[in-house]
Amino acid sequence: MTLYKYFKSKELLIIEYLRAQDEKLWQKLADVSRQENALADLETWVSALLDIIGDKDFKGFASISAGVEFPQPDNPVNQVSCEFSKQLRSQIAELAVKAGITQAETLAMQLALVVEGAAITERNQESSESISHAKSLAKMLIQNARS
Repeated sequence: MTLYKYFKSKELLIIEYLRAQDEKLWQKLADVSRQENALADLETWVSALLDIIGDKDFKGFASISAGVEFPQPDNPVNQVSCEFSKQLRSQIAELAVKAGITQAETLAMQLALVVEGAAITERNQESSESISHAKSLAKMLIQNARS
């Protein structure tokens, strides 16, 4: 009963948890050191995100996992899951724009697919080298986007 004093529903409790988890991730990424130029910032940020995913204590993106459990588009938990993915793409796109990449939104979608896929693969198949493959793919996508 005490729990429902603070949260009116199970979904609101889950949403609070997801937002707290997401905020921890965004804070870790905000602490990524700046590089000599915007392109290096983008590469370093994506690499740092993949390093987080590769950490043995990483259990997957909570928001994405919750979105799978609550697949209805009008469900508030699913909406928070979608917000996480949008924020991920938005942060990548912002870094890509600063790096002078003209197709920043396209690159952001491609890199988000790599990151989210790596998170799932690493969680399901530890020691699969998915992080090193994802880093190589991300670097290739960034280099190709500059052309």
